[in-house]
Amino acid sequence: MTRPSRHLYSSPAGQQQGAALITALVVLIMLTLLAISTLSTSTMEERMAANSQEINRSFQTADTGLTQIFDNPDALNTVATFSASNVSVGNASTDYSSAFRQAVPVGRTSNLAQMWEVGKYSKYYFDLTSTGTTPSGISTTLDAGAFQISKTN
Repeated sequence: MTRPSRHLYSSPAGQQQGAALITALVVLIMLTLLAISTLSTSTMEERMAANSQEINRSFQTADTGLTQIFDNPDALNTVATFSASNVSVGNASTDYSSAFRQAVPVGRTSNLAQMWEVGKYSKYYFDLTSTGTTPSGISTTLDAGAFQISKTN
């Protein structure tokens, strides 16, 4: 009976080339690059979310300016332009204005208008503008129109 040779189970130290070490280093480099890529992607997504919140905050601030125009009884004035600047809305600010555009007599062209006598009432049209600005400098401007019906002067 012969014994198996030791050469079948192990290789001599001189024949090892370090392939396992090189393979492990390549895998570690790939994992490091993947981690760095994931980190930069999540940082970019966080910045995009913060910008989206700031844009939404500036829009809501501008919308609040339009609401403040309607809440002020002097805003829809046919004599002078109404405006307010740097009105604080939370940690943001808004500038808004209302300008008289034109007066149009209400005629008898619709069912609603038939309730009024011709020439006694007019539609007064206004241009409204509101700009909301956040502390980071992002601003949104909203332009709107409104009209009111009242007795002709």
